[in-house]
Amino acid sequence: MDRSESNGPPGILTGLLPALGWLLWQAIRWPILALLIVLEPLVRIALGLFALVGTLTALFWRFAVDPPGFPFFTILAISLACIPALAMYYLVLRVLAEG
Repeated sequence: MDRSESNGPPGILTGLLPALGWLLWQAIRWPILALLIVLEPLVRIALGLFALVGTLTALFWRFAVDPPGFPFFTILAISLACIPALAMYYLVLRVLAEG
């Protein structure tokens, strides 16, 4: 009975490649996760403040001053986009933490 190479036992390379891939993923994941965890309070405060101040500023300029050509909906959309941006930040943290 002749054994061909494709039917033989798996080589060491087929077991080594997934292990090297996992090791490379860990080497990339941990420093990024550590940086994002350290920056999380600053990002949370900055995005929350920008959403609040931008929304209040847009409302003030729209209803109190109302200058012609004021981009109310643009400023309001940019300010309110900070909320999903913060949610995406937490999603990235969760994905990196679960590994």
